[in-house]
Order: sequence, then C-alpha cells, then structure tokens
Amino acid sequence: MLIKAREFAKNEAKLSLQRFDNQEDRDTFMQLVNTFMPMKDDPAYEIFKKAGMSALTRENFSDVLMVFMRKPEQLIEKAVFLTLLENTMVVDGRMVNIREFVKSKYKDRYDSAVRYREVKGSIDTEIEELKAKSSIAATRKLEDGKLVIPGLDLTNRDELQRFTNLSRRISRNAVGGMTDGDINRMSMSIWTKSMMVFKGWIPKLADTRFSEFRKVSDDFSVKINEDGIAEGQKYDIGRIRLLAYVLGVSIKERSNTIYNILNLNDKGLASLDTIFEDFRQSYEAETGETLNMTREDFIDLIRNNLRNQLKELAVLGSLLGMALSLGFIAPEDDEDKAAKNFHRYAQRVVDKFVSELSFFYNPAELESILSGGIFPAIGLVRDFERFTSHLFMQISGIDTDPSTSFEDVREKAMPIKYTMKMLPVTKPLLTYLSIFSDEFAEEMDITIQKETRR
Repeated sequence: MLIKAREFAKNEAKLSLQRFDNQEDRDTFMQLVNTFMPMKDDPAYEIFKKAGMSALTRENFSDVLMVFMRKPEQLIEKAVFLTLLENTMVVDGRMVNIREFVKSKYKDRYDSAVRYREVKGSIDTEIEELKAKSSIAATRKLEDGKLVIPGLDLTNRDELQRFTNLSRRISRNAVGGMTDGDINRMSMSIWTKSMMVFKGWIPKLADTRFSEFRKVSDDFSVKINEDGIAEGQKYDIGRIRLLAYVLGVSIKERSNTIYNILNLNDKGLASLDTIFEDFRQSYEAETGETLNMTREDFIDLIRNNLRNQLKELAVLGSLLGMALSLGFIAPEDDEDKAAKNFHRYAQRVVDKFVSELSFFYNPAELESILSGGIFPAIGLVRDFERFTSHLFMQISGIDTDPSTSFEDVREKAMPIKYTMKMLPVTKPLLTYLSIFSDEFAEEMDITIQKETRR
C-alpha cells in the first residue's frame, strides 16, 4: 500500500475547494503537474484546443458531452498525484516510497505476532516523520520562479517517468481508465469497441476485483541486486477473488481466518504462510516463472486487499440500509411539495449509488448491461422512440388508450423529458429537476418503482 484512503480524501477535498496555503503553493503544484505530467490525457491536447480560430473550433463536442465524468476523473488523477508526492522522498537521486523504505528496515516485522506489535508503532512514527520532513511535497520549492526538488535531477526524464507511470496506474485502477494500448486492443472487436463508448470503465474495475494472482506493470519499486536479480516486483490479486479464497480457507479449517489475518495474530500468520506457499506454487506452475515476491510484501498485499474489499462491502451495506430507511421515512400525503420532491431526489441519488457500487455483486445489474445498456446506440434508439411517441401524443392528443380524452393525453405527454434523456449533458439534470417539478418527480417515482421490481 503506497498511499492511504484518508490521505487521498484529504487531498481531493483540498483540490476541489482550492485550499492551497498561498499563491506560491498553488504555483508550485501547477509546475509539479507540468513537470511530471501525471494526467492520463496528453497535455498537448489542451494546447491544441486553444489554437482554434473561434470559440466553436476551440471546443471538442465529446468534451462537452462527457464533462460530468471527465472533470471528476481529472480531480482524482490530481489528488492521487499529490498524495504520492506526500509519500515519496528522494534517496541518492532516486524517488522511493516512504512506506516501503521504512518497512524495508523492519524485514523481521512478521516473524511473529509479538514482534509485529513491538515494531508497528515505530514504523508508523518513522513514516510520519519522513513524510513531514523529507517528502517531495515537503521539500519542493520555487527558486526564481522555477521548480526545485532537492536531490532530484528534473531533467532526468527516465526517473520522472517512473513516478508518472505509477501515478497513472493508481488512477486507472481507481476510475477504470484505459491506456492507449487498452483502447487499441478493444478497437479490434466490434463488441468491445461499442462497449468502450460509455462502459470503458468496466474492464479495469472488474480486473481489480476478479483477476487472478498476477504480476502488475510497475517499475517504480523494482531494483536490481548485486546478483543481477530484480527485487521489488509488484503483484496483485482481485479483491473479490481473494475474499472468496480466504472464506473457503475459513470453512475448510473451521476458523475465522479473515479475523486472524487482519488482526495478525499467530493463527493469522500461520494461515498467511500457508496461503503464500499455495499462491507461489500455483503461480510458478501456471506461468513457469519464479515468484519474485518476499513473504513480507505478500502479507502486506493480502491484508490490504482484504481490508479494502471489506470496506467496500461495508459502504455498500450502509447505502442499502440508507435506501431502506428512506422508504420508511417517506413524507405523508399532506406534506408540502418541497419535502416530497427533496425526498424523491434523495431516494433517487441513493439508489443510483447503490446501483453503481453493486454492479459487480448484483446479477440484475449485469443483466441490465448485457440486455442493451452496454451498447449506447440501442438505448439512444429506445429514447428516440419514446420521444417521438410522446411528441405525437402532445400534438395529436391520441394514444393507445381510447378511454382517455385529448386533454388527458396531452397532459401526460412528456416530449421535453425524453429530449433531455437523449443528450448526455442534460440527462443528469433530470434527477435535480425532480426537486422543483411535480411532473418530473412523479416520473422519477415511476422509474424507481420499475427498477425496484426489476
């Protein structure tokens, strides 16, 4: 674990609220971004856009359509970059992760549960001291308006690129972004190319949760020892796959293995040693390669992935509880319009969070994607059909029910709503309009009921 979630959350809030200490702090961060270029998109892209001769030619239509997704993604990329700067220092001209640097001095920390408890406080204290005094975020400065990082040659692009690749990899794992190579491979198939339009985040996030034990592309921590052997290679395993494996071990051994591993008692260490040997043999049998991973790094990987997966399940459980609670506290019929609309809005937002987070756990969500949502053109055609149907009802006053009057048909027709649903920019506004419009709120209620029945 190179960074912690609470550190990332702190920096995300700092950047979103622009809480820099002063103008120099702001300028320094901008120069750090320009020097390391941690963003997924090529920085030349924004420069080329400014070359347009008019406001229309300076904008990209896809950027406007995807603004609700691209801006949060850029915020996450910058927050990851800033958090890594706070956890990285320069040693002998090379950037090293502070946590890994300190932990490497305590290679015997997992010899026993007693030894781990003895050194854990010292490890945490030393990490915090180095972050406060020696990290790049603490030592970087401006000299004559130019960025300076003591001990680091900013003209050494190879060294800077190591850090840039690490920042981009963590960001891709968080938001499901893809590299140019991923895009090229997906473009080779008409199915994955169609999915890539709006669902390109699925493969990377699914890989984070379901992938097998594998080597990941990370040269930031790799070193060549005196024998010419690479050390520090990173490995990973899907979090859900790991949780299922450990649960299987718990059932087989009739013990609370997850609790023992997370609390790192003697039983947990014994289980981790067994799991390590099992994974090592399986990896070497499947790949024909030697597992270049220390026991200590393996234990850190297993504990971090288990902890993160349990946190995700806890958040999902909390959201499900919130959704149920909102159903019990629905406003009475005699409540004012504002209270009803706000309740509908809150219910819709929570349901959306539950739907997004439970995508990898709920078969109904997967079925919904495979039944047409994965291909945007199909959904667009369906929305266009609804728009034309409601527009015809608005103009003619005729629908399929002969018992309704012309006035009733025109009253229930909503062509504006389906016009907004066809456009990515206006589609998210439907949720917010339910606060102010009874018609939109009623339609949102119908949508929620349909999704609940599904």
